[in-house]
Amino acid sequence: MLFDTLNTERIGGAASALGGGLRAIDLAVEYANDREVFGQPIGSHQAIQHPLAEHYAKLMAARQITYEAASKWDDGEDCGMEANAAKLLTSEFATEAASQAIQTHGGNGFTREYEVYDIWQNMRLTQTAPVSNEMVKNFIAEHHLGLPRSY
Repeated sequence: MLFDTLNTERIGGAASALGGGLRAIDLAVEYANDREVFGQPIGSHQAIQHPLAEHYAKLMAARQITYEAASKWDDGEDCGMEANAAKLLTSEFATEAASQAIQTHGGNGFTREYEVYDIWQNMRLTQTAPVSNEMVKNFIAEHHLGLPRSY
């Protein structure tokens, strides 16, 4: 029952992580378009483009489950699976996206001026608080896969 009462927290947290992950991608894209090496923007290279495109696609998929959770909550339907899946996926995908944003920025990614390291710290926190991803996986395993309680 406690898990059900925390669904709004998970949905809100998922939305927050989603926003952070998308902000990290936006900053990485901006930097990749502006930063030139050997006369061309670093964003013109697939080694920069492909990871950013992959992380963006993951965030778009996580956005769908987040919206589904919110819609079910608004309609008064059980949204436990969707809320937990949204929390799990957005926290992991946003952290990955922020990490890639740091990589795109190179050494600049660790400076306060470029914001991406701060985003990474905040996104990494979402994997642990307010509930750890391990507890979310426990919920999904027990309540949706029918596996025995593990804790």
